[in-house]
Amino acid sequence: MYFADEDHEHNYLSLMKKYNLRANQDVQYEAAIYISAHPAIYKAFNNHALKNNYGPLSWYLLESDEAERRGHNRGALTGSTHRLVEAGLSLFGGYQVNLDDIIGSIASDDLFQTLIQAIKIRARKL
Repeated sequence: MYFADEDHEHNYLSLMKKYNLRANQDVQYEAAIYISAHPAIYKAFNNHALKNNYGPLSWYLLESDEAERRGHNRGALTGSTHRLVEAGLSLFGGYQVNLDDIIGSIASDDLFQTLIQAIKIRARKL
């Protein structure tokens, strides 16, 4: 499985443990966890404020004031990572996205490979 770096893998394993999941057990959650674990995204949310009964990207959908009160920081995301989060929300629960916008906004090979791996996880094509 592709990981951007050791931090990405560590964050992924930590979040999988937090959500009490094994690989391929719940691919919707796992795809969202995988994207959440990318270091450029992981730094934008307060892991301790996540609720286990919601997806790991649910913080992104909070109103700005509420997100900030919970320690999340959307401002830490770039245009590319915003789009990657939106793709993760789509893989998790059908959040409507424009694939052309997402692919056109992802500026680095690292983030593109992360998107492709998340799609593979969701499609059970590992």
